[in-house]
This record gives sequence, C-alpha cells and structure tokens, in this order.
Amino acid sequence: MKTKWSLLEKKSKLTPFDIPIDYNILNILANRGITKKNDIIKFINPKLENLEDPQGLIDLDLAILEIEDAIKNDKKICIYGDYDVDGITSTSILYLSLKKLGASNIIYYIPLRNEGYGLNKNAIDEIKSKNVDLIITVDCGISSHSEVEYIKELGMRVVITDHHDISSNIPKSHACVNPKRLDNKYSFPNLAGVGVVFMLVYTMFKKLNRLEEVFDFLDIVALGTIADIMPLIKENRIIVKHGLEKFKTTKNLGLRSIINKLELNNKDITVGDVSFKIAPIFNAVGRLSDAKLAVKLLISESTVEINALAQNLISNNINRKKIQDEIIDNLLEEIEHNNYNKKDILIFHSPEFHHGIIGIVASKVVEKYYKPAIIIEENLDEGIAVGSCRSVEGFNITKALSYFSKDLIKFGGHSNAAGFTIKLENLEKFKKDMEEYATKQLQGISLIKNINIDMKIPAQKISYEFIQSLNLLKPFGFGNSTPILMTENCIIHNPNLIGAKKQHLKFDIDQKGFSVKNAIWFNNSDKISELTNDSIFYDIVFKLETSEFNDRFYPNILIEDMKKSKLKDDRFHFYHSMYYTSFPIKSVFYTTIDIDSEDKLHIKKNFSNYSIMMGKKTISKLDQNISNLLDQLHNFYNYEFEIKIEEIDKRQYHNIVHILIKKKHKLENYSNSDSVQFRNIKNFLLKDIPYNDFTKKALSIFYKENKSIHINRDNIKIELEEEPVDITESYLYNLLLTISIKYYFENDRKINFYTTNKYFKEKPEFKTYCNFIDKINIRNSNDICIFDFNSIKLPNFKINYEKAIVIYDSEIKSDKLENIIFNTKLPKNIVKISKNLLKNIDYESIFLHYLPIENKKYILELAKKGKIIYTDNSIIDYY
Repeated sequence: MKTKWSLLEKKSKLTPFDIPIDYNILNILANRGITKKNDIIKFINPKLENLEDPQGLIDLDLAILEIEDAIKNDKKICIYGDYDVDGITSTSILYLSLKKLGASNIIYYIPLRNEGYGLNKNAIDEIKSKNVDLIITVDCGISSHSEVEYIKELGMRVVITDHHDISSNIPKSHACVNPKRLDNKYSFPNLAGVGVVFMLVYTMFKKLNRLEEVFDFLDIVALGTIADIMPLIKENRIIVKHGLEKFKTTKNLGLRSIINKLELNNKDITVGDVSFKIAPIFNAVGRLSDAKLAVKLLISESTVEINALAQNLISNNINRKKIQDEIIDNLLEEIEHNNYNKKDILIFHSPEFHHGIIGIVASKVVEKYYKPAIIIEENLDEGIAVGSCRSVEGFNITKALSYFSKDLIKFGGHSNAAGFTIKLENLEKFKKDMEEYATKQLQGISLIKNINIDMKIPAQKISYEFIQSLNLLKPFGFGNSTPILMTENCIIHNPNLIGAKKQHLKFDIDQKGFSVKNAIWFNNSDKISELTNDSIFYDIVFKLETSEFNDRFYPNILIEDMKKSKLKDDRFHFYHSMYYTSFPIKSVFYTTIDIDSEDKLHIKKNFSNYSIMMGKKTISKLDQNISNLLDQLHNFYNYEFEIKIEEIDKRQYHNIVHILIKKKHKLENYSNSDSVQFRNIKNFLLKDIPYNDFTKKALSIFYKENKSIHINRDNIKIELEEEPVDITESYLYNLLLTISIKYYFENDRKINFYTTNKYFKEKPEFKTYCNFIDKINIRNSNDICIFDFNSIKLPNFKINYEKAIVIYDSEIKSDKLENIIFNTKLPKNIVKISKNLLKNIDYESIFLHYLPIENKKYILELAKKGKIIYTDNSIIDYY
C-alpha cells in the first residue's frame, strides 16, 4: 500500500507561558480549530453545566406534553427503536426514564434486521393490537411519512425523536424532535439518537429538580454515542467524557455484568474499550439475533436474568467474530493466492457470507489493500443478494452504484460506504460492469492512502509524561481523533516478530539519547527483512497510549507507517520543543517505602539520573527518559526543579506515586554578600552570559548611584538592518527581575509592582517576587517600588518615593523624571532572519530565542569576531 504523509501542523499563537499546557498540545488544538484561551479551557474541562439548553429544539415541549399526558392518564406507550447500539441504548434510557417518571404502562419494539430499518406497517399493526395509545420513535422515524400517517389512521398518537438527515419535509407527527431541523434554535446538530433522547429526558427531569437521576444514564448515552460514530465535540464530548467516568461505577446492572465478564471492571474505560469490546456485543445481537434481548439486559433488575442475557450476548458476539474472522481469513487468502489484489476493485460474493457482518469484512479488505471493496451475501431461497460497499478517497462508491441502478432493486449510501440489493440473476453482470467501470475511472490514478499527521515531535516526547498531556484531549473518537504523531531520524533496532501467527512487528527506538522500547506495527511482519538488512534510520508515524504491566506504566507506540529517513538536520525543532516544555509535568515513580501525600520530597541529580529524596534518604529514581529531559533542560536553560505528590496508589508489591514536577522559580539564597547575591541572581537568569549594556547601566544607577530609574520606552532604540526594533517587555525582564529578587533577599518580602500588564503578571518568576497592584492609591511611599505607567495612567505624577523603577511612554510628562536613554545600532553582521533563509544557511550562524544558553554564548562570540549572524529580535536582549 502506497502512503502519503500530510503534516497538518498549525502553530498556536499561545505558548505554555500563556497557558500551562504543552506547546504540542496547543498546536494540535489549533489544528482542530480551537485557538482561543477560553475555548481551550472549556475543551479540556468539559463540564455538564456547559451543556446547551435543549429548549432550543423545536417540538421538544410538545413531545414532553404528549408524554406527560400519557403518564398522567395511564395511557399505553410503545417505544419504537432501531436494532443497532444507538437504537438499543435510546430505547433503554427512555424506558428507564419514563419508569422513574411514573409511567407504568410501557412496552418497546425493535424490528429484526430482516424487517429493515425504521417503522414498518406490520410492526405498527402488531403494536396497535396491544392497545397502544402513544408511539415514541427513537433513532428512527424522520423519513417514515406514510408510516406516521398510518399510525394516525389507526388512532394512535406519535412522537418522533431522531437524529438522521432530513431529506424532505418532516412527517406530520404530533411532535418531531431532531437536532438537524433547520428551524431549531439549538446549535449542535450532531447528537446521536440516544443523545436526542437524553436531551428530552434531561429537560423533563430538570423541571422536577432531579437532574442527578438522569445523569446516572450518561454511561449508556456514551455507549450509544460512541457506537454510532458521532463526532466527539461540543455536547457529545461532554456526554462521553462524563459517561466514561460513570462506567467504572455504573448503576446499570446489565452494563455492569458485561463490564465484569469482559474483565474491564478494574480499569478506566476508554472510547477504544467501548468501540472494540463493549459496543460489538450489543451490535452482534442485532446482527445475528434479536436486539430486544440487549434492551432487556439494560432495563432488567433481575440478576439471574441479567447474567443469562449477558452470557447470551457475549456468546453471540463470539459467534459473530468467529464467522467474521473465518470469512476474512479465507477471503484474504483467496485474494493473495489468485493475485486479485491487482484488480482495481475487489468484489466477492457467496451464500456463506452473513449479511450482519459483510460491512465489517468490506472494511477489513479496504484496510488491507486500500482499494474499493464490495462484499455480497447471496440469499438463494429468496433469489436476491445483499451487498455492502466500502471505498477510498477518490472513488465515490454510491455514485458508482448509481450507474447500474437499473440492475439494482435498491441502493443508498455516501461516498465511502453504501449498500444495495440485487436479483441473483443480475449479479455476474453487475460484477463485470462494476470492475470495468472502476478500471476506467481509476485509469492513471494511483490510489494512495493519505495519513494526516497532527504533529512532529522529538523522541523525548515519547514518554509517559507527554501522554498525560495528550490525555487532556480525551475522549478521542470521530471528530476528535487520537493524534497521529511523527518523529524523524529514529534509530531502529532489535526488530522481532510477535503474535500467535508472528504477524506483528516489534522494535526499539533511539534518538538523541532517548530510548523507547517495544514499538508495535500490527500486521506488518513482512517489513522485518528490510529493518534487519537495510537502513537503520527511519521516520515513523504513530499513535501513543499508556499500558500497565506488573503495576508499572509504559508508553505504547502504535506504528501507523514508516519511511527511510532523509536524515534532515532537526536541531532547531529539538531545541524549540525543549524550550517550550510545559510545567508542571505529570510523572510517576515507584517505591516500596511507605510515604504520605504530605511528605516533603525533593529531587537530586546524580550524573544524568534524578533520585527522589526524602531528606537525605533516597526512596526511588525517576525513569531514565524523564531524567534525561530534566538533565538537558538544566544544561540548556539552567532550570532547577521541585516536586509535589499528587496521588499515592498503593499496590501489592509497591506504591505508585503520581507527582508533579515543577520548574523552580525561586532562587535559593545562602549569602548576605551583595556581590555573591548579584552573581547568583545573574547566573539564575543568564548563566554565564553577561547582562546587556542597558541592564548594566540601569543597575549601576540604581545601586551604585542610589538613584531611581526612569525608563521611557521611546528612548530605548535598537536598530537591526537600519530599522528600529520594537522594544517589548522582554527587554526589561532581566533588569526588573534582578531588582525584585535582590529586594526579596534584603527584605524577605515581595516588591510592590504597580501594573496591569499581563506580560509581567503571568510570568511565574515575577509572581514569585512581585506583589502586583492594579491601582495607584498612594501619594507617599518610603519603600522601593516599580511603577509601570504604560498600563496605569496618571495625569499628574506626584508620588513621593524613596527610590523607584518608573517605566512609562511619551504620554507621561514630568520634570521630575530623568530619562535613561539607550540608543544603539547592532553591528552590520547581525542580520534579521526570515523563514526562507532558515533552510539555506549554516545552522551555526543562527541565533534564536529558544537556543540553549551555551549555543547562544558561542554564537555571540562569533558575532564579536565579525561573522554574519542571522537572528530573531531576541538578540537585542544581549546588546
């Protein structure tokens, strides 16, 4: 299969200095259109109180009136659902909700698969025979115009709740609730059928101040939403996030039975668990048996009945999987043996195929060969065949079927998936015509699978710690897919085959001193010879998740694709990633020593390892990769670290201690000597690079001459390539922070900083040493202060003070202010860099704000010697 990689990387305008979230996570959110700070916070913390008011759904109030009238007057209610998981869960929570609301006369009906989707007249007749007064459809009904009229002719009332597309006018029911109605004021159209039902009962329970009761159904709502592949954004994200949390302690006895039998009861349930383990059990009963059994499981209160039903559903699914796997294995073997994979479209038919699983089989064939596939079940008794189609980008399968509509009994679908019914006598002709059509349409076109990559990351990010940041984006699913990541220039070693049939490839990865074990590429055993005999450098595309083994956590690398590396120089990407490391970092260590969450721990560097210390006692070590990360951050940027216990998970053989690793923003002081203090402060801020001339001049005036500093921004001019460079607050960073730290050392309290400027107020270092005040309400001060008149305006400057740092602009006028004037041109060999230049010049001539301190020092020395240096504006902080 040929693949094309598309890097979607969109740069966020925010950084971890603006919001304490990993820069890569901010970029992934930007890729997904979430760029504003408030939207990011809402996305990461989806709260139930943020659910949109369902009252914006047209006919919701009418539907509630119909239901309340039926309950009050003890009318008989029939819930009419669909045989998929969405229909099963919709039927179940409506039944349970109506019971809680006092309804005592309720039945439900779900058609068998061979009855077809939606309302049908035979079912309506059966429902009428049971003296039903009100039919409520769930997950169906929006296209059932004639059936709704038939219900009314029979004297029954009908309420439709559905979420499917509305192809024409809505049926003339007594109420029709559908988020896709154009006359809705409700803004989110992508609820599942069970989501629509949830909004209905949510409103009914809210009227009674009983919302907590309806929230108990969120696990079942999440099950239906995930299974129906709804986009996990906005309302669905909130529902699924909270629904997944309820799985572990579910109050639904039927769901709990399934969870226990699948041995998922001791873990946090994920979208993947629901999609691939739980939902297929409910789906299988609708495919091979009767979906009403699944509803019975979810509404029953009898443990004996629930146990029997759960076992029946699981057996059904095992049978479904056995049939499916057998068909897939035989089919793939047939394709390979007969070289059918050379065909442009893969079409197979047999009476042995089961209509309940042909869609899954077609999907597997497409996944393997990335070609359109049609799998057809022959029904010899009825003389018809039922086909399920799956396609790829560039070949619209429904459009293809439309060319042969005269040969088909019926068909429908969309560009990538469709279904049809055909007479057996037309099957061979259809197959021949479709193959010819596909060959003609795909002539000269090479079908290439496009892999959209969210982010390029260096290997140090393949860690338990980074996965904790990725988990902020959970739950993953359709509309919010698991991020696909790329790492370049990886050394691949120790390849071997695993799996019952040795069908999977496993190997280890090294890059820049960081090692990751046991990357897995499923169903790609044929690549082992290439890894064994050919290049060892590869670029890899993968997903990340955490696994737990023997009470320890490990990063899992699930490979999506690999290509031989072109060995591009990626040093700037590496440095950028290191510089924007977000704190605090969630990490973990393991210890056999009993500790308490209130215990004070610290970390100590031993060569390249970091030990966890309690006083002078070593109680554990950090993982090698996180130790490497901290070591490089210390070496690159002079960072120091501290830790805080977040949670202690006591296991049988050791304790799992979850910690936050924080960057230290406070400088330890052990001397009263001014010269030692200033040396330590400068080292804390700049390591061994000197202050720039502006800062040195200002500090000299402030401390040696014992005068106030008056800084008019307009008088600070730096020219780069003959053009003035805007002076930002970063230029004042080292000066103001030096003064603030020294003040703290002398007075054991924070300096008063009068400002509303967010740059200063949001910087952790300034928060550590400055007491921010938004308004100036004093006229005399005998203390040292910092005044930022660029953000706090005064018409007349009349404040008396002992000594101050006054920052202002040209709008502030006062005879009392003596300006510091600093005006310089950078040497002509300092050239402003552009993105175009970055690819074509010597990397050792480039000066960027995120370079390690030692690299900056080296390049500044080259600049002094006259070498041409290409730089961003950050170089002005060193001149």
